[in-house]
Amino acid sequence: MPAGAGAPKQLTFGEVNDIVPRWSADGRSLYFRSNRGGRWQLWKLVTASGPPQPVTSDDGMAAQESPDGQWLYFARGGESGLWRMPRSGGEPVRILDQPTANYWAYWTVSRNGIYFLDRRQPTPAISIYDPASSKTSLFAKLARLPPLYSGLTLLHDGRGVLISDKHDAGSHISLAQGVF
Repeated sequence: MPAGAGAPKQLTFGEVNDIVPRWSADGRSLYFRSNRGGRWQLWKLVTASGPPQPVTSDDGMAAQESPDGQWLYFARGGESGLWRMPRSGGEPVRILDQPTANYWAYWTVSRNGIYFLDRRQPTPAISIYDPASSKTSLFAKLARLPPLYSGLTLLHDGRGVLISDKHDAGSHISLAQGVF
């Protein structure tokens, strides 16, 4: 729906489950996980034309394009790790063993690298993976492990990450700031 106001517009149709949508970098397409075709896959819908098209032959969800538009990154439902493939198509390659299974939305791609929930640390942390060098650096330590099936989002300046924080009686939103 338009940001100012207006009626929502349905983008997908059918007796299927279309979930976990994310916009493409240019805002003209939508990536989402769907069981259309009889199994869970990553799909792409160009919002101005045509029906959705499969992107992966295996599972995929929470897709995000790289800032330069070359790569498509995604997680998989019940598996740990992060995959990438050329945005124009090709075979996916697993590039990280994190985030762990069921924490599939605890990552995001930025010009600084891929921010992700890192459970390899002695305490849960947010780390940054640089795809060019394959090196990982610590961004922020967390007080506790966040809840399953939630996620994180990065501030535009790259200095903070918002995460769900299940604490006390309910869930809360917390800010994790990196040291610059």
